[in-house]
Amino acid sequence: MALTINVRIPSKVFYGCDHTNLKDSDWPPPPARLFSALINTCMVHLPDDGDALDCLKWLQMQENPTVAVPHHHEYFLPTFEPVNLGGSDVSTRKSSDNPFVTMRSETIMYAWENATLPEHLKQSWNRLLALTPYLGRSKSLAEFTSTESFDIPEGYNVYNLDPDGDIVFRGIYPQSLIDLQQHFAKGYGRIIPYRLFQYALQVENDQWESPFSSEAATVRLTCSDGDICPSERWRMMDDIRKSLMGYANSNSVFRTLIPLISGHDPGTSAPMSGNHLAIVPLDYVGTSDHADGSLKGIAFVLPSDTEYLLRSRFERLLTGWIEKTKTFGFRASTWQIDLPELKPILSLRWDELYCRSSRVWATASPVALSRTPKKISREALEGTLMKELAKDDLYPNRVEVDSSPFLRGATQARKYHFFRGNRRKYMVHARITFDKPVQGPIMAGCGVHLGTGLFLPIKGAKQ
Repeated sequence: MALTINVRIPSKVFYGCDHTNLKDSDWPPPPARLFSALINTCMVHLPDDGDALDCLKWLQMQENPTVAVPHHHEYFLPTFEPVNLGGSDVSTRKSSDNPFVTMRSETIMYAWENATLPEHLKQSWNRLLALTPYLGRSKSLAEFTSTESFDIPEGYNVYNLDPDGDIVFRGIYPQSLIDLQQHFAKGYGRIIPYRLFQYALQVENDQWESPFSSEAATVRLTCSDGDICPSERWRMMDDIRKSLMGYANSNSVFRTLIPLISGHDPGTSAPMSGNHLAIVPLDYVGTSDHADGSLKGIAFVLPSDTEYLLRSRFERLLTGWIEKTKTFGFRASTWQIDLPELKPILSLRWDELYCRSSRVWATASPVALSRTPKKISREALEGTLMKELAKDDLYPNRVEVDSSPFLRGATQARKYHFFRGNRRKYMVHARITFDKPVQGPIMAGCGVHLGTGLFLPIKGAKQ
């Protein structure tokens, strides 16, 4: 039988900073924060209830609990304080950044999976939880309840006590209450004594799957007339798509591939219900040349659920198109397609560069947002990008946006112009961070089928 404390925060916003670094959110809330909240309630509201104190004595003798928290996003709220400039002039200055977390669900769970509360303590236990208003020193009003089961909902991260884990939580230990009394007797203030315990994130079997394949046909491009401006890339990819459709239409064997290439149902202009081919311009294709913002190659990326027969037929189509085309003109420049291998369909570092597993990803090409916020601000752009990522079931816990790239060699977002119809889309570079490694490729925003919003896993990010 399990004992579970459910901490429900109706606002879905958790305010609470790590006492060792006030700029970091104390997320996930460690067991010591829960124990601190219960101690405060016992001492303030139930000072004469011996059974309530016995509940805490019983709790400190148990192993630290399993912690289950919903997927979340992390923000920082600047705090300003008035500054007297002399006379009647008053200005403000930024005093601190208050970190807070927005949760996708309301409830945080702490579970002791092999613990049974003594029967004579249950009434005081429930009264103690009912009178607890906050989870530690936090601004988030909470409701505490207890159950005798531990059912993990979908969309939760679960942290288990593990001596080999790489995550450190502040926890409770058998002498917590005695040390607390000595702590306050010496006048050390609000921070209760704690010990550090190692936890590990429970890895789910159902990992996120990208809508695009980790295998891609990649070719190099060279141009004797110089590079094109970044804004022309999307038009160039669109011209290549039309050329592929023309080649497929000229051969009856390949006509069944036209919907996969165009993204439209046969004979209509209606978009397909599923995914279709993405033609992605690349700044780097694994050559000795470093990324410098110039176009160096193209990746032809099929949807991850493409059937084997269609994939094989598309490879033959692309091979024939490359052999027939070899060079093509775009605007006033002439481009040559260089085959990287004897078989051009072999991936040219696509899987190595863009499909690795990582917690931290940054844009190689900026994201074109489907909608532009009415008021342009960093917070509004980050919220809009989160909605774009949620369309593909991606929920990072931290999103950062900027007009400047986070990767060396990428191009400023303001140099890209992307239009959908007659409307120009707002473009931003981004860096996103997840709780656990995510397998690529990741492409987000509108225009992904022309190569916008391509993310690159950042090397060296702690796994």
